[in-house]
Parts: sequence; C-alpha cells; structure tokens
Amino acid sequence: MFALINHKIFLNIKPTNAMKTLALFMLMLTATLTATAQQFDGVTVGGDISATAAKYKAKGWRAVKTESDYVFLKGAIAGYTDVELMLFSTPKTKKVFKAVVYLPKVSKWSTIKGQYDDFVELMANKYGEPTTVSESFKQPYYEGDGYEESAERNEKVTWRCIWIGQGNLNLIVEISEYMQLKLVYENDENVNLFLKERSSSLTNKFSK
Repeated sequence: MFALINHKIFLNIKPTNAMKTLALFMLMLTATLTATAQQFDGVTVGGDISATAAKYKAKGWRAVKTESDYVFLKGAIAGYTDVELMLFSTPKTKKVFKAVVYLPKVSKWSTIKGQYDDFVELMANKYGEPTTVSESFKQPYYEGDGYEESAERNEKVTWRCIWIGQGNLNLIVEISEYMQLKLVYENDENVNLFLKERSSSLTNKFSK
C-alpha cells in the first residue's frame, strides 16, 4: 500500500540553518520516542491534565488558554520558537488522551512538504509503514500547479500519514490548512477512556 520514502542523499550541499534546526528537532524527537512511546519533549502524554501542563510550564512552556479539559501552550524546542502544543483530556477523569503539536507557519509548499517528508521518514524508520496514507489535492488544484499554498489554505489538500497501535500510541504526521506541520500523539488507552466517558455523559443527558 505504501512505499517507504527513499533516503535523500545530497552531495556537496552546505546545510542551511533551517536544515540544521529541523535535524536537531528530529534528533530530540527520536530520543523522546525511543525513551517512552507516549512522550513529547520528555513529558508523558497520558497523565492528569493539570499535572501534565505543570510539567510543560516547568520546562518553559507558556499557557495561553486553560479549560477544564483543554490546555493550549506555546514554547520552544530544538531551535523552533512559538511551537504550539494542545493537550486534550477525558471529560470526567481528566486524563490526557491527545497532544497536538504545531510547528511554526511557513509560506512555501516546498518547505512544509520537506518537513513532512522528513518526519514521515523518521516515523517510518522507527515504526514501519503507516497504517493509513492520504496524500492528494482536490480539483482544480494539483501538486506542481504553482498554487499549492492556496490549495492548502482553502482546505483542498489532504496530506497525512497515520500509525495506529504503536504500543499504547497512535501517531499522525499532517500538513495543516494553516501551513504548519502538525504532529498528533494519542494515548490509546485514554482515547478509549475518553470515548467511554463521553458516551456515558451523552447517555445521562439524553436518556433522562
């Protein structure tokens, strides 16, 4: 279904600062994933949302918005500033079931496509072929037409790889409509807990 992306070998090319920054970020991400399959920036995706947010704050992340089951933070990692981190929790037990990370916005499709390819290759090397691959443009757009950025902003692009069942972790690498690379970490056990608690809440609300 999916062929792993070939390693790109560039000879006699001096690395740019952006390339060095991405390489450092990927190195740190690899170390994090190797240590524990449910961590981002050294913090486990799965604990109590207040305690998890506090750990990020202790590492320098700044809370932008806090709700009972949602925390939005901004911080820096591996040379990237203004990285956005969103934590989502189960409605009753307040356990983090998902963390969504957005890297800073870029302006060119070639830049974000390069980031995407690098992260997909990183994950594929660790976890194997993705469970699902969706990479397509909707008419009238197509890759190579010179209007890829407009297509992305108009939500006419689906560019996503998903890994399901990596231990207790589900992963998504995606290009968002905001021209940001989006990484999603789901704690599988807590996703099931979220669905169970949400179902119970809806049942209580509509069956009485």
